[in-house]
Amino acid sequence: MAVFHVCSLVTIGAMLGDVTSGQITDFFGRKRAMRMSTAFCITGWLALFFSKILTRLWKIFHRIWNWSYLMWFLYI
Repeated sequence: MAVFHVCSLVTIGAMLGDVTSGQITDFFGRKRAMRMSTAFCITGWLALFFSKILTRLWKIFHRIWNWSYLMWFLYI
């Protein structure tokens, strides 16, 4: 069931992407539209790459915060 929903979302995204990319290409030109598309793609991949690092840092911070909160609670 979940695969069906993902496939349908990809299809809808492809249709919307085709319409919007055509209008953007007509407005900005082919080279600028490709540069904009590449910039979005690179930004997305960088966000995916750094999300793992930020998730690890958040978990470490959360553990330290919970430990310090527990120590403060035990002190009182």
